[in-house]
Amino acid sequence: MKKVLYISMFSSLIYAQNITGVEFKGLYHLSNEQAQQVADLKQGDEINVYKINQAIKNLFSYGFFDDIFVENSNGKLTFNVIEKPFIAKVDVKGTSSNDMKQIQSFISIKKGEAYNEKKINDAKEKIVLYYQSRGYYDSLVEVDKEELPNNAVALVFNINRGETIKIQKVNLVGSEKLKYKHFDPVIANKEKEFLGWFWGFNDGKLYSTELPNDPARIKDEYLKKGYLDATISNAFLEANMQNYTAELTYYIYEGKRYKIESISIENPLENELKLNIKDLRSKKGKYVNSEKIKSDIDYISTKFQDKGYALVNVYPDISKNDERTIIDIDFKVELGNKYNIGQVIIKGNDKTLDKIIRRELYLTEGMQFSRTDLNDSILSLKKTGYFDDVKITPQPNQLGSIDLLVEVKEKPTGSITGGIGYSTSDGFLLNASVSDRNILGSGLHGGINIEKSDKDVTGKIFLNNPRIFDSKFSSGISLYSYKRDWDTYEEYNHGLELSLGREIGRFWGVGAIYNYEKSDLRKATYEMINSGEKLGKSTKSAITPYIYFDNTDDYYLPRSGIFARAAYTYVGLGGTQRYKKAAFDFKYYKGLKEDFDTDIIFRFKTSYNHIFDYNKTPINSRLYLGGLGSVRGFESDTISPKGIGKLGAIYDKGGAKSLNSSVELNFPLIDKLKLRGSVFYDYGMIGEKKLSEIKKESVGLSLDWTTPMGPLNFVFSKPLNKKDGDKTNTFEFSIGSTF
Repeated sequence: MKKVLYISMFSSLIYAQNITGVEFKGLYHLSNEQAQQVADLKQGDEINVYKINQAIKNLFSYGFFDDIFVENSNGKLTFNVIEKPFIAKVDVKGTSSNDMKQIQSFISIKKGEAYNEKKINDAKEKIVLYYQSRGYYDSLVEVDKEELPNNAVALVFNINRGETIKIQKVNLVGSEKLKYKHFDPVIANKEKEFLGWFWGFNDGKLYSTELPNDPARIKDEYLKKGYLDATISNAFLEANMQNYTAELTYYIYEGKRYKIESISIENPLENELKLNIKDLRSKKGKYVNSEKIKSDIDYISTKFQDKGYALVNVYPDISKNDERTIIDIDFKVELGNKYNIGQVIIKGNDKTLDKIIRRELYLTEGMQFSRTDLNDSILSLKKTGYFDDVKITPQPNQLGSIDLLVEVKEKPTGSITGGIGYSTSDGFLLNASVSDRNILGSGLHGGINIEKSDKDVTGKIFLNNPRIFDSKFSSGISLYSYKRDWDTYEEYNHGLELSLGREIGRFWGVGAIYNYEKSDLRKATYEMINSGEKLGKSTKSAITPYIYFDNTDDYYLPRSGIFARAAYTYVGLGGTQRYKKAAFDFKYYKGLKEDFDTDIIFRFKTSYNHIFDYNKTPINSRLYLGGLGSVRGFESDTISPKGIGKLGAIYDKGGAKSLNSSVELNFPLIDKLKLRGSVFYDYGMIGEKKLSEIKKESVGLSLDWTTPMGPLNFVFSKPLNKKDGDKTNTFEFSIGSTF
């Protein structure tokens, strides 16, 4: 830099001179006015070497300049600047589009900023570390700089991500009681398996950034099995950079395995809070398990936090008897103070109105803190279907209360979609819809939907309000029309549905649905006309009261909880149809991540329906099984008791009783794409007089893909007990349906 040199050369000549003018030469991206303001030197000011030096420092602080020197000509100061080139373009080459987006987000080099060699070198190091964290080594990053007009440059990051090191062997020296298979599910650095290139098998890729964490993961497995004295060395890595293979070695001391001799809980609130040791997961006489102890700490903490002690500290005081290999556990409780809620602070809701979030909370300003209420508030927000993620963090404030920070990550709730699919039972499927679960952030759910297949045409317009005036009442209205082409007749229906409901508890609700529908069964075959079934036009006026229980933890993908609903439909409030129907639905969800260290979800559902006055019920309102939501692998609505017409023709007449159940294991496939898979078993029974007249089973695989347009479901199924005359399919596709 020349600034000190030039200032010292003319400092003896500027004594007692005044500034007659200030000029800047070499500016490209900073205007004269901006530079003048930064320099803070005005005409008429006395020339002062210290002020000039400060002006140069101020200009340098902007980071735009490589060099600045000042010339004085009879009081006229000329600032000669050499600006750094400015970055006009940044490209990343040699990598995938997903990696490119990640890299551009963290290299911190943006179009329009000054060229900075240090930042570019830092960016190169970050890229190398990024690939190293993903298991790539000897990564090479080169930056090409192309000079452009007006002192600009274009940068190109050329990336060779390097090679992956494969772990051929993990040595566990000293491990006798536990084997590699016990640690494989939890450690990041695993042995390469025979089919490592295939999905679901370990590829053996080395993740060096995870090496410091793997010993703790191994030790945690010992602690879960009761080996409280176990010690694990750091990982010793022996890598061959010629063929990119490696061996890992851990030195292990297992120690003794301990059983629980006694369990006690310190209870400062013994008079008002009862704690039952039987409710703990840790049990007397069983081997100690660190995971169960953590769960017990959470259980005990929740009990005290529900009494307002938000910052209670619960910890296990463990006494060991090495000779007898037993321990005594005494859960100590540091109670702290009671807290009420101060402020409720909501963040992340760019679309959803604050009041829509607040009405789902069971904690608000002035209320006593409760951990159960906090957890239930999170569940309630997730079940709206508006958010990808919800966090509520208690934060003590200076006023002696607890503020709640509610952070939500909104998901797309509206869509304009069109789709095409195929089902072996219904042929090509066309779908077009406009819908939004959260219209303008108001919580209203509305839309228009049109679907067409080779057999069906459906149109629907609807609007639902889950909280009328933010109360516990809900309402809905829908208009619909659909056509279904059966083998022996066609049905045309159009109608209106009105609903009104109310929450009667945290997880309970009741309601009623009124349905008015005009139906026309026409274009019947000659055999159907002579079957004795009632065809032609009819009207239905029905009321369906219902009660439900729902403590599931998510709208689209529940991992825990139960949904149950019981309903009774009375048809005959006017109209020409007369019958009654009872329906019961039950769903159960349980996440198995704690057991398998993978986001596996066990799902079970069953549905029972019973029609009374069967002979008075129109054929299109009776019960049928088969297809999505029922027994997959059979064509939609083709599992049914058979009727025989007067001329001997056989047709599906529908059942009076039906039961269908499904068991699924749902598991992740590609997390980035929100793609999951399921293996399932379906079972169904249906009959006219007896439930067990017809029994059907199927197994299969489904792919569930959560997209902005809603869940997409692809089903591949196989019937297990196919008989002659059964109509089956192997593939089905749906939009918007959930388990």
